[in-house]
Formats: sequence, structure tokens, C-alpha cells
Amino acid sequence: MKREHLNELFLGLSNALEIREENNGKAFILDEATGIFKRMIDQITRLKEENATLLSESQYVTTEKNELEYETRALEIQIGELKSAVQKMPDLNESPIESQELHL
Repeated sequence: MKREHLNELFLGLSNALEIREENNGKAFILDEATGIFKRMIDQITRLKEENATLLSESQYVTTEKNELEYETRALEIQIGELKSAVQKMPDLNESPIESQELHL
């Protein structure tokens, strides 16, 4: 019974691996499964490295974005102050008489 159960497990593994070759002995099936697992582990390692790189880049971009937002707010404040200063300046196109009449 034990041998029969193992044979069923190997057949299931062979089907899962989609082995279509005639030489699908147990050693071959195990070798194929081992190769697939190694490739999957390599892919997982590469994806983890890529994820770490992307996280680092994301943090950098977030920091840059925050700095730009801060600078934008500072520039908006400066623009408001400059507009206010310009509005308080006398109109240089007005004649002095008109300017005096407006202030009376």
C-alpha cells in the first residue's frame, strides 16, 4: 500500500509539473521539481531585491514631493507678499495732482 501511495503521489507531481516526456521516472520527476523550485527561489530573491529598490525609490520620491510642496507654499506666501507690496506702491502713471486728489 505504501508503494502504491508513493506511485500515486509521483504521478500527481508529474501531472502538476506537466511532464510530457516518456522518461518520467521518479528520479526525473524529482529532478524537474527541484529545478522548478530552484528557479522559483531565484525569482523570489530577485523580486525581493526589486521590491527593496522600488521601496527606496518610493521613499526618495515622497521626500522630494514633500520638499517641493513646502517650497511651493513658501513661494505662494512670497507671491502674496509681493502682490500686497505692489498694491501699496503709488501708481507711477498717475500725475501728482491726481494722486493728491485721491488722498483727500
